[in-house]
Amino acid sequence: MPFAKHVQQTYNASKIFVIASGSLSQSTDKLDLLVNALGKDKIVGVQKGMASHSPWSEILSVTNPARSKDADCIVTLGAGSLTDAAKLRTPSQLATNVLGSPNPPATITRPTIPLITMPTTLSCGEYFALASGINDATQLKIGFVHSGMGLNLVILDPSLCLTTPVYHWLSTGVRSFLA
Repeated sequence: MPFAKHVQQTYNASKIFVIASGSLSQSTDKLDLLVNALGKDKIVGVQKGMASHSPWSEILSVTNPARSKDADCIVTLGAGSLTDAAKLRTPSQLATNVLGSPNPPATITRPTIPLITMPTTLSCGEYFALASGINDATQLKIGFVHSGMGLNLVILDPSLCLTTPVYHWLSTGVRSFLA
């Protein structure tokens, strides 16, 4: 995986937290290849799997360990829910950065930790400064936005896409046309 040089040279990362698709982690060797390419000694944590549509509780269960491990780079391997979770890194972002909020935050601090994503669908979430998640209490999907929410690097690997079921390609492909 040639992108490992960006993690090490461009971002000078030495404490990498990986958020990986459950299906890719269990059914393929893609996570192992990623960890080996980045260097096992640089990986401070791996989160395997997450429910679709990014429930808030899972967003925090994914991002809290990255913060507690003092990660200096986050890499996602999988579909859009993982990307959205990695964009929404703190409880305060869930509380204040709601799309269309009448009281948006006066200042927004750009993330200092680079976010690199390796998508397996066509949701296009990796190209926008917005994310969404499901409020566990209300079961409503809420959009979030701020200018620093974008990704630092998107890796498009055709071999990863071979693992994506056709129905995901079709549903996310239609969404990408609408975006």
